[in-house]
Amino acid sequence: MKIAIASRLMEASSNKLVLGTLIASIKVTPASEEFQSLLAERAANHPINIAASQGVQAVKETYRKLGKTKLSEFKGSNEALLLRLQKNQGIPNINNVVNINNLLSIDSERSVGSYDLDKLSGDIIFRPGNHKEEYTATKKRSIDLTNLPLLADEQGPFGSPTSDSDRALIREETKNLMLIIFSFDGEAHLEAQLNQASALLEKYAAATNIQKFMVHKTPVEFFFPSYAEVREQEGNTNSNNNNSSQIERFTSGRHPMLSGIIAPPPSPTIERNKDEPDNKQTFKMS
Repeated sequence: MKIAIASRLMEASSNKLVLGTLIASIKVTPASEEFQSLLAERAANHPINIAASQGVQAVKETYRKLGKTKLSEFKGSNEALLLRLQKNQGIPNINNVVNINNLLSIDSERSVGSYDLDKLSGDIIFRPGNHKEEYTATKKRSIDLTNLPLLADEQGPFGSPTSDSDRALIREETKNLMLIIFSFDGEAHLEAQLNQASALLEKYAAATNIQKFMVHKTPVEFFFPSYAEVREQEGNTNSNNNNSSQIERFTSGRHPMLSGIIAPPPSPTIERNKDEPDNKQTFKMS
């Protein structure tokens, strides 16, 4: 599976757009009292200055360049969340993973999306919406996706920094997660935010098999086994008393999907192959 950003969207963000991406196996449960207290504390104490928020203003500027002029109707979810805090409306209690998603958005002031990885298929592209494209979002409302930044797989759009579709929502039966921090203002603090996401998911959602990477101008390819494959491999590893790393187990040559860059580090070095055309790049792992 590959994740890429469309050139038009990259240009609209002045080449600052980065997708901080985390993949993991998780357990979805009601949020614990401990985490609910943590989220309430962060929400109550977070200083709010929307006009000065780089994360919010970068989303607005990108949306304007894409032709979304009615910004009151098409806010980034980060701005919508901060407005709830400003109005003392509180944060909805959905489940442990969605609540972690909201805490990350509050702390980073960036839009954050969490998706059921097993509901997605094929490569993923972050691109502007096509004319009259739409989907059914949360709360069963229809969203006009025309020129709106959105995530799409081979089945079509499933998420955006404004509001996600109901197709890949995190539900009780979700086993594998793809979490994306939408950074329209560059890489600053993004690695630390991914590390924070990892730590919260490990503590409050029993996350395992975690991969973290950033998507910028160059597409990133990753492989993540299905939940059943993870459990099978863990069983085989335990029975063989094999202490090899998760990455080594998941990139064994027996799987037909394996190719290219698997589980890249957060900041891979990019080198251009002199024998290739200028519009192609290859990764060199370092």
